[in-house]
Amino acid sequence: MKEEKEKLPVDETKQTGEVTRRDFLVGAGTVVVGGAIGAGLLSSCKGGETVTTTVTSTKTVPTTVTAAATTITNTVTSTVGGTGAITVTSTKTVTDPGTGGDVLPAFEPEETNLKVGCSDGRALSAVDVKHGKIIRIRPHHWDWKYTVDELKPGKMVARGKTFNFTMKSLQSHYFACYKKRVYSPNRIMYPLKRVDWEPGGGDVSRYNPQNRAKSKFKRVSWDYALNTVVSEIQRMNSQYTPWAILTCQDIHGETKQIHGGFNGHGCGNRLLRQNFGGYTQQMRNPDSWEGWYWGAKHFWGDGWMGQCKQVGPLYSDIARNTEMNILWGHDPCTQTTCYFGAFPGLLYYWFQDCGVFLLHISPDLNFTGQPFNRFGKGKWIPVIANTDDALNLAVAYVWFTENTFDQAYCETHTVGWEQYRDYVLGNAAGDPIGPKTPEWASEICGVAPWTIKALAREWASKATCTSHREGGPMRGPYAAEHARFEAYNMGLQGLGKPGHHSYATPHNSPRWTKRFTSSAVNFSGGFRFAGWPGAEDDQIRQHISRCMVHVAILNGTPDHPVSWYGTSLLAAPVEDQFERYYYPIPADQGGSIIHMIWTDSPCNTGCWNHGFLTIHAWRQPQIETVVGQHIWLENDMLLCDIILPVCTKFENEDMRGVNDEFSFSFLVYEKPAIPHVGETMSDMQIVAEMADILGTKAEFMNNRLTVAEWLEYGFSVSGAQDLMTFEQWKDKQYVTAPAADDWQEDKAGLIDFYNDPTSDPIRLPSGKLEFYSARLAEHFPDDVERNPVARYVVGGPGGSGVGADIVGWTHDESLYGEKCQTYPLVIQNNHPRWRFHVQFDDVSWFREIDTGKMTGYDGYQYESIWLNPEDAEPRGIKHKDICKVYNDRGIVLVIAYITQKQMVGSVRVDHGARIDPIATGEDGMWIDRGGGINLITPTNPISKNCTGHTVSGYLVEVAKLEPNEMEEWRQKYPAAFARDYDPAYGPLFSGWVEKEEA
Repeated sequence: MKEEKEKLPVDETKQTGEVTRRDFLVGAGTVVVGGAIGAGLLSSCKGGETVTTTVTSTKTVPTTVTAAATTITNTVTSTVGGTGAITVTSTKTVTDPGTGGDVLPAFEPEETNLKVGCSDGRALSAVDVKHGKIIRIRPHHWDWKYTVDELKPGKMVARGKTFNFTMKSLQSHYFACYKKRVYSPNRIMYPLKRVDWEPGGGDVSRYNPQNRAKSKFKRVSWDYALNTVVSEIQRMNSQYTPWAILTCQDIHGETKQIHGGFNGHGCGNRLLRQNFGGYTQQMRNPDSWEGWYWGAKHFWGDGWMGQCKQVGPLYSDIARNTEMNILWGHDPCTQTTCYFGAFPGLLYYWFQDCGVFLLHISPDLNFTGQPFNRFGKGKWIPVIANTDDALNLAVAYVWFTENTFDQAYCETHTVGWEQYRDYVLGNAAGDPIGPKTPEWASEICGVAPWTIKALAREWASKATCTSHREGGPMRGPYAAEHARFEAYNMGLQGLGKPGHHSYATPHNSPRWTKRFTSSAVNFSGGFRFAGWPGAEDDQIRQHISRCMVHVAILNGTPDHPVSWYGTSLLAAPVEDQFERYYYPIPADQGGSIIHMIWTDSPCNTGCWNHGFLTIHAWRQPQIETVVGQHIWLENDMLLCDIILPVCTKFENEDMRGVNDEFSFSFLVYEKPAIPHVGETMSDMQIVAEMADILGTKAEFMNNRLTVAEWLEYGFSVSGAQDLMTFEQWKDKQYVTAPAADDWQEDKAGLIDFYNDPTSDPIRLPSGKLEFYSARLAEHFPDDVERNPVARYVVGGPGGSGVGADIVGWTHDESLYGEKCQTYPLVIQNNHPRWRFHVQFDDVSWFREIDTGKMTGYDGYQYESIWLNPEDAEPRGIKHKDICKVYNDRGIVLVIAYITQKQMVGSVRVDHGARIDPIATGEDGMWIDRGGGINLITPTNPISKNCTGHTVSGYLVEVAKLEPNEMEEWRQKYPAAFARDYDPAYGPLFSGWVEKEEA
């Protein structure tokens, strides 16, 4: 052991010429003391003086590593600025006692495993592990096991500039911190049961549904948990029908393949299909793409969730031919990083280097707009949330009146453009608005008329691309019309010609010389991406759009079923939107109301519409059992009766093929990095154990009963089997394929349609872009919220009913109805910068960042609400005040982030914060402390016949929360304030689970 030296007073220590480790760190500029960096060292050194210290120590560290006697010398030199140059050199020499085998912990060997990023991520990361613990998660270096000559990295060339493909993976900031999630205190370590729930249905006093999200949980054994779930499934089938079970199992898991169906979810569906013949499917709507899906599909046909066809090297064509790129409500440095890591940010820097002007149109100067709005290469046009329709119409007005649109293109490539022109100019029959001038639009959207005219003229004079992926104005009331207006304007300027695209950042990758797949080992059932099953699939003949689940539970009965249009399944064809579906289906078809819910994607309260209503619906007496299968105790898990703990992908052995990463196509062998945490199992293992109870495990596992068998089978059909042996692949852990040399010459976007619309038609009845949709006119002739030609829709009072039975306006969520008199602010619920939807809210590193969380006077970390000073000042709100954002659906507590980066009249709260309910219906009060803003989003879909959720661009009011009101709540709801809480992690697992007896 190191010998203890007699400690000297600080001043005496410095007089001896010694510099302590803390002094050195301060001098190196790495520690902030009292607000001054380096103050401690500067006070003891004169300008230009050099201090050199040598510290020699001998330390014996128990270790299993054997090695020869080792001497390790580290020398670090740092210069601290000041009146003179001060250089501090610290040399530390560590020598083992000569017996070998002893090294400092910092130098003990580590094992490196490869994992693909979580939640649909593509980037490959290196996970360094020591003593069974994750030390760090860092970018993977592609030349770890291969030479550069073997890898053959590609490049992109545009306008005389070269972008070399990166030789390390572009890991997201989310995955870099994932060890904080793995070791989160909110991990579910063992099976749980709600303390006042008993299986078997019957008397409501036995299963107490009213106490979901109120009662605590207690620990149970795996045997009890698995047998209880299987017994409840069997009871549902015998007492009701297979369709009495609603499965909430879809996507955004941990990119597990063998262990979790499609991207980590869906194993339960497979079990129910094989053993019981069916279930009710919660159908995943295109939750971030609603406007594209329900609107733009009727203009340019099928594309990625309704966006324009993303074909070929679009980003290469933009770099070479686009002059202006409009990021409309788009924040690629936030929205796409969990999928593509740092690549979107690098891509837009590359665009700017190539001379592409970046124009940001959004209510907030977002995380892409801030750094890119620089050096005259970018600009921000702030707009009031959900008023983009007026801005688009006014741009078209300038084009039509100044004749700066591509009329020749419109006459050969589109149908109905004249009807749109008539509407814009105020000549359409029955139009109460008149001409859609910049002056008219300015009063609505807050953009000055001269700015609108300048925008229109720049757009018309330059090769212009609009960029999106998800989010933005596509998630608000009447989003289908906004999507069509933007698509219309792209059509007016010759959509498809070089440089003129509607681009889903950063969709499409280079054409690889080889592609790899791991989809053969997915344990997915029901939510199957091959074939896109809808209600025509006999085994899931009864389904509910995810944004309709709560209203279906509350309102659907055999005598009065709830109905809606379209399955809303992510990539269903356009024709599906004309089909009307019902819940429950007739009894003679096996229909049943729901009596059991099984979720492995528990975020309906955090990401979908009107989360407070979800809590109310899941508490209904007919819901006898709720089973949750998840990694962390959060959001919908609080509504469960039985909880099955899932391990992270770091604890699994798996594989993954990726073909839309930027640098290479690859197939990775994912070794288990760490032992299982607690008593957790993978999704596949959990459901396989249920199948074993039922005696059908072999069938469930397709007679491959071990992970090793699945790995070998998956590799044999992956595409890599032609390049190496299975053993070689496992040894190297990854195999890559480069881009083809001529990939940039591939055709991009709609260029074939642009060159000849008859040889490459749009998949719509006319084969052309349809400003006028004859099919909308045929199927919905009386729909004033989605006309055959898109119209400006405000909505207003009068809506009643649900789904396709809504009578009157669907929404009164604009600044021109009655509701705005009480709730005068329009809120945008963005995709969060410091979370991926509802994931990562308990990462302590992210909770230190003010644009995400800030600490209130009570020590609680609240979700930030962005307010412009002009909105904050009349409300008496100052920076870091605890506030309540509210409407007629409830109250969510937040903290004020006062900034000029937010448009006046709009406020911003990122969606996905973990809910922390204070009141859930008691005395009619609905209050959340966690910042779960989707708890108060509208219930109704985006419009009467468009079954998408409305989760942004709605009305709220914001007020400072006075301490006396907070104190009243503390007295009224003591249990909510007594739960365990840690500012570094938020609400804790221990606050919801009964402590075990000693």
